[in-house]
Amino acid sequence: MSRVLIIDDSPTAVEKARRALIGGGHTVDALCKMIELGGVLRSSPPDLVLLDLNMPGLSGEGFAQLIHRFSSGSIPIIIYSSEDRVRLAASARELCASGWVHKSDSDDALRDTIGRALTPAAPAPGARRSAQ
Repeated sequence: MSRVLIIDDSPTAVEKARRALIGGGHTVDALCKMIELGGVLRSSPPDLVLLDLNMPGLSGEGFAQLIHRFSSGSIPIIIYSSEDRVRLAASARELCASGWVHKSDSDDALRDTIGRALTPAAPAPGARRSAQ
């Protein structure tokens, strides 16, 4: 499956997400310090980032900006927070995230959201495919 990087300052939230994702066949790494982000993204970029919005020192929005800068926007981001769902949806749009999941949602909802973000979009009917 895919490698997911969880960025969250809550050990409880990290462990909950880790169990759900490992149960879905993903490899999971966790990060809680901004200082480590650049090295992680350069040395072994994940397939997807699961990102909390509320963290001390640097907000999820700040992390998202750094992720986009270090990865040229190629790593999908899923917002993972206990914020109000309306705010989660707005933040996901604002940060160009691939989706969002509330921390109280089921493990299946988390795995489904990540699965959709990792599945390449199907070409539109009649669209040409490049030959490589």
